[in-house]
Amino acid sequence: MGGAEVEIHGFPFLTQALSHDLDQVDLRLKDVEATADGRKTRLSQVDASFRGVKLNGSYSGGPPSGRRGPRSSRTRTSPRPRRTA
Repeated sequence: MGGAEVEIHGFPFLTQALSHDLDQVDLRLKDVEATADGRKTRLSQVDASFRGVKLNGSYSGGPPSGRRGPRSSRTRTSPRPRRTA
């Protein structure tokens, strides 16, 4: 099955994580299998971008307890691009 890539934008990352407030999170899922109304379909790739992400107050990192993330996952942080006037 496919994998997931997560990119967390913004600087400083640690400050965002501790405040449970992330500027932007980009997500890419590959080879997604979905079922709707009893019909299965496979999506080769799904890209999503989330802004102003609020983490649950009990979030302490990693996937929810008792669950494992995708086999091939990658998390990357990057500074927010500088805006020029």
